[in-house]
Amino acid sequence: MLTCTGKLPGDVDGNGKVELADAVLALKIMAGFTISAPQTVNLNADVNGDGKIGMAEVVYILTHLR
Repeated sequence: MLTCTGKLPGDVDGNGKVELADAVLALKIMAGFTISAPQTVNLNADVNGDGKIGMAEVVYILTHLR
């Protein structure tokens, strides 16, 4: 399921936090894994404005983890 929730760059799963799970989900998307319910993908997580969830998002997430 694809969703557009509040804009939080890097929040790929749309849970309101940027965390390691977001990087893992972005890598799965890049690798072509099927993302099925109940997993959602937040399209507003795009950090570089290219309209995709990809390596730029993974790098952003990993550099902003606390």
